[in-house]
Amino acid sequence: MDTIDLFRDEKDEIVKIIKDLDKKYGSASSQNFVQNAPLHAMELPRRVRASLAPLKYDEEHAGITICRGFLST
Repeated sequence: MDTIDLFRDEKDEIVKIIKDLDKKYGSASSQNFVQNAPLHAMELPRRVRASLAPLKYDEEHAGITICRGFLST
């Protein structure tokens, strides 16, 4: 299991992305959102994407990555 501790600027960037997506789609179950989710995932901060990449590309990965610091102020 991997862990990533978010930096404040990464958290702020992710919050902005979520707010923009909420305005655009209104729901994570929106068919348009589901179709475009991989594209929007590329907007995440580079270090976050790098930490999550093994979930998709590494067959030996445990399948869990914990992102800490998102809910902190």
